[in-house]
This record gives sequence, structure tokens and C-alpha cells, in this order.
Amino acid sequence: MVATLSGNDTTVKVVDFGISKPMHEENLKHTQLGTVMGTPGYLAPEQIRGTNINHLADIYGIGAILHFMITGEAPYRGARCEIIMNKQMKELPPALASYTLQDPACEILQPVVYKAMAIEREQRYGSTAELWREFSICARQTAQLSQQTPSTAADDSLYQFVFRGELLAGGDPHTSKQQLQKAFKFSDQQLKTLFSGKRVVLRKNISQQDAKRFQQLFNRCGARGEVEAMDDRTRIVAPAIANPAENKAPGSLPEPGVAQPISIAAFVEAGNSPFVSREPSLAASSPHSPGQPSPFTQPAPATSSSGHSRRFWPGITAALIFLCALTIYLVPGWRYTVSDHLMYATGLAQPQRGISHDQIKLGMSAAFSGSARELGRAMRIGMLAYFKGINEQGGIHGRKIDLHALDDGYEPAQAQANMEDFLDQDKGVFALIGNVGTPTSKAILPHVLDNKVLLFGAFSGAQLLRNDPPDRYVFNYRASYAEETAALVHYFVKILEMNPSNIAVFYQNDSYGRDGLSGVSNAIAQYGVDIHDLPTATYPRNTTRVMDAVALFRPLLPSLEGVIVIGTYPASARFTKLMAINGYRGRIANVSFVGSEALAETFRESESNSGEGIIVSQVVPMYDAYATGVLEYRSAMQQYYPSEPAGFVSLEGYVVARLFCLALQKSGRYFDVEEVIDRLEAMQDIDLGIGQPLSFSASDHQASHQVWGAVINNEGHFESLDLEKIQVQ
Repeated sequence: MVATLSGNDTTVKVVDFGISKPMHEENLKHTQLGTVMGTPGYLAPEQIRGTNINHLADIYGIGAILHFMITGEAPYRGARCEIIMNKQMKELPPALASYTLQDPACEILQPVVYKAMAIEREQRYGSTAELWREFSICARQTAQLSQQTPSTAADDSLYQFVFRGELLAGGDPHTSKQQLQKAFKFSDQQLKTLFSGKRVVLRKNISQQDAKRFQQLFNRCGARGEVEAMDDRTRIVAPAIANPAENKAPGSLPEPGVAQPISIAAFVEAGNSPFVSREPSLAASSPHSPGQPSPFTQPAPATSSSGHSRRFWPGITAALIFLCALTIYLVPGWRYTVSDHLMYATGLAQPQRGISHDQIKLGMSAAFSGSARELGRAMRIGMLAYFKGINEQGGIHGRKIDLHALDDGYEPAQAQANMEDFLDQDKGVFALIGNVGTPTSKAILPHVLDNKVLLFGAFSGAQLLRNDPPDRYVFNYRASYAEETAALVHYFVKILEMNPSNIAVFYQNDSYGRDGLSGVSNAIAQYGVDIHDLPTATYPRNTTRVMDAVALFRPLLPSLEGVIVIGTYPASARFTKLMAINGYRGRIANVSFVGSEALAETFRESESNSGEGIIVSQVVPMYDAYATGVLEYRSAMQQYYPSEPAGFVSLEGYVVARLFCLALQKSGRYFDVEEVIDRLEAMQDIDLGIGQPLSFSASDHQASHQVWGAVINNEGHFESLDLEKIQVQ
């Protein structure tokens, strides 16, 4: 990790050799449970073999991390963990020379990397001190080479790096711009200048080697820059000085040496843009006596008394005013700046919490830790996939969307604490969107209603968010738990022909679980069965303590045909596995809040149970469908989160964000919470290409009432399942 020491000074600390990895690598996303502990590609071969390990395993880890720090890539690549570990047992990682390095001088560290990562531990360094000594020798050799071939000697040729906005063959403009902006921390304006099509000189008076480094970095981003030799006639050779540092102007930066990687600090001078040439003005550069006129000062024109010329001035003035007004109108940033001053100064618009000149700040309280962490993470990614696309198009009426997400750990007390941040008048948010969980929603609901904060698209089907008539400040996208459980009960009884008395319920012992139980009660009553006649069992929230429930159901296994689970994926997966171990062969169905992708992944990682036949009700269509709205979702995910797989939860987040942005667009630039609510209640038959059209009204704050189904196949992946719906009475 990077730790701050003081001010802007930072230092790098290696926290754990075994888990250090770039976040985008799918094959290293999780340490596998029940198998070898460690991260494939970084753990030592003896760990893979299961033999005793010692400090030499850490030496291997240091070598693997050093390889990653030099190349930016993991030492080994593979589609599965088994492939990666098999490579580790048989071969060393690819040579450093086979990569496009930011600093080619790092190739001198190849012997250090290979010796540290030797397959047989007896061939590695005996200690970190020994590794450090050899590393230091290589560093000194590089420094000596740098001194022998100074890049700024007066008699050497100097070069400059030039960019004309060109891309390499097959390069994608959007991707290249993103990579360049990320690599060099370009501002949006600098990036616009880079790709203006004009010839932009990024650095002058640098060595050929440094210029080629710039070229190499641009090539890695898919852009084509050029290295040009500078004309000797235009060179300015500085006199030799004993201590170059003494001659540096304030704010100047060190010239990159042979072993110094190119960084943004060496690329963009502090306080100056590398794209704009700042020439001194003629008047400022030409000294003259105070009493003498400047040679560049033009004499004032003689005043004409002709009435003929005066007749044209009103027309010219009107034309200039018209041109200025037209220019301001055609440039959105200027137009919004002028209109903001007018609207707020005259009182026609009032400042709103979370809304600035160029930003709309939204809040999200969700679980990013604990048993529901995958739900919060996926919901946030889905919403951001849509927000990023909107922001790239200039935002909504000149304002970009900023999602401020806070972790509540799926605990009500923390969710209430998060509300204090969201309601802060200076740093708070305009509205809440995509909150995850019923107990946490229940905890914040009084704050939402008392402070008239809009709560939109919560990841919960709880009835408390669906009062009749609806609370004015609460809007839902998804179907309710009552509708989901009704669909599951109907499928069990009508389609699979189960005896309704032989269905059990396993639920989380909190408001979420009890709300789902109430839905089952309403649905099963339509078949003449009382909920108290069904076997039920619970487990505590944020735990996997399910043994008591399994013990309660064990005597009923011979007659039990189906179980409806209202919980989260860790508890549901463990319950399902233990029920199978005890001999249960019936069907198990979950509501959508379980976290479908995480549940399926848990079963895929299990050697004893693939989860085949597990049913999950859904509030969105299959994420691999070819419906228009789903295709747009997958396209956005591929563009902004290419390493993230598509899934039900992130698709729901995408739909929620899209609905909310539609209401913001209809509200114009100047609005308050009441205006947005009025726009939402007026939204009718909105077709997002995901099934039935979506609608709100003053009496119905739930956009969708549709329930889909999915079932895990024998490969551990979801397939579509047709759940015939019934009307909940």
C-alpha cells in the first residue's frame, strides 16, 4: 500500500506478499477456500506441493512482486488457478526483455528476479539481506552507466517528443484517451488539446533515450508520438555548474536519468501546462525609459467628427452583443455559468444540498463488507456503469453524477451513522440511490421521511418501502418479496406439483427474513395452508450459523419436497450443502436478495456440491439475454468494467441509475426534491428494453412488478427458468 508520511511525502509498504495483486485480474480475485492458501502466481512452488515452507517462500514472493513492479503484469497468466500453478511448477516467468518496460534499464534486474523465483528453493537467495545486496549492485551499475552517458551534455544531440493526435493501427480513440489520462494524469482540457489534430510538443531538450521512453509509453496506450532531433541552431546550451540543483528555478523538476522511470512529475511541470508555449509579451520584453514611448505602442487614431461614421456604431455594438450572447448560449459551460448567476441572484432557483455548478452528488449506503458485501459491490458497479456513460456525454444539463458510497456492513446502526454524512448541509447528498438491505433501509427510513430525502431504487423488496398509499419520498424499481415468494410458491405447487404442506421456509431472523416469510404466508394461504403449519427455521444476520435449522429439518427430510430460502449467499450455500449431506433431495429456491452470482460462484468452488437445480427468483431478465436494454447494459460494463462479469445485481443497478437519470433530465437544470418527485410520478410506460414498460404514479411508487426465474445448471451457471406469476391477493 502507499502510506502518507507528512504533507505530500509517501512511502510504499508491502503488507502481505501472498495477496498483493492488481485489482483487475479476474484469475486472482479470490483466494480459493478449502485448497492451497495463497495467491496463484505469487505463492511459492513448495506451497503448491503442500510441503513444509520456510522464509524462502517469502523470498519467492518478493521476486514475484518485483516482477510485477517492473512489468506491470503478473508473473504468470492463465484462465484458471490450476493452469497458473502448473506453470509455476514447471517454468520461470517470461523474461523482462519480452515486455514493453516503462524503464528498459530495469532489465538489469533479470538475474535478481530469476534467482528469487527459482523453482527449487535451495537455488534462491538465502535471506532478504543477500537479495538486497545483489539488488543494490545492479542499481549502482545502472547509476554508473547514467553518469558515463549524461543525457544533457552540451555536445550531445538533443531531441523533442511530438504528438499529432494519431493512433496506432487498430487503436480505439476512447480507450487510448482513457489510458493516457490515467498514465499521465492529464486534465480533460489537456487531453482535448492533445487530440486537437495540431502538432503538440510535449518535451524539448531531452536525450534521445528519454524521448524514446515517451514514445514507448504513448505506444502502450495505443497512441503514436514522434521523436524529433532538435535543430542545433535553436538549442540553448546552459553553462556547466558545479551543483545543477542550485540553478533550478522554483517549481522546476529533475531531468529524467537513465534509470529513472518517466512519471507525471517529469512530464507536466508544476503549475504550467506542457501544451502552451508562454512567450513574453513584446511590451514586457522591450525595455524603455519611463518617459519615452514604447516602440511597440501605436499612436492613438485621430478622432473623427464625421456623423457618417457615428451612424454605424449602434449597429456594430448590437451585432457584437448578439455575437457574445450567441457564443455564450452555444458553449454549455458559459451558458450555465451565466444562467446560474441570474437564477440564484434573482431567487428563481434555490441552492440544493449535494448540487453544485457542475455536479450532482448522490449517496449510497450498502454492504461492502460482511455477508452481503458482493451485493453492495455489484449494485454500485452497475450504477456507475451508467453514470460514467452519462458523464462522458457532459452529464445532465451540464452537471456530472458523483456517487458517494459508504459501507454499512449490512448493520442498521452503521447505516444510521452514514445518514449523518448524507444529510450534512455542506458535504451531503441530493438523494439516496441503490441502498442495499431491508434492516438497513428500515433503520434510515425515519431520517429519510423526516428530512424529505429522496430514497430511490433500494435493493430490497420489503413491504415497509411499499406502503399503501406510498411514502412520497420512497421509490422502488424492483418487484416486492411478496411477489417473488408468490412466484416461487406457485412454481412449486402448480408446476412441480408439490404438496403445499411439504414446503419449508428457512429465513434470516430480521426484518428482511420476516418480510419474506410474510410473502410466503400470503401465497401459501391461497392453497388453503396456514404458514404456522409449515416447518420454519431461522439464522442470525451476518452469520452462517445454520446447524440448528438443519437439525430441525432433519426428521422431516423424507416428506419435505421444497424449501424457500430468504437469506444471503453465505448462509444459503452452507445450508444447501448441509441439507444435501443429510440426504435431502428436494428443491431449494431463493429470493433475488441472496446474491445470485456469489451463490453460484460459491457452489462452483465447492468440490462436493455444484448447486445444480438451485432456483433463484429475479427482478431483472437474464443478464446474457439479447434484449435491447440488456445489450446496452453489457456494452457499458464491457466499456467501463471489462474485468467484471455481467450479473443480475449489477444489471439491476444499471436499470435503477437509468430510471433516476431520466427523471433528472426531465427536471431541467434547476430543481429540488419535490420537482424530481413530481417528474417521477408523471413517468408512464417507460420502455427500457428489459420487458414490460415501467411506470410510476402518485399512488404507485414501484416501477416493476415482474418476476423472472433462474436455475443453476450442472456446470454451476445460471439458465433461464419460466416462473409463471400469480396475482398476490
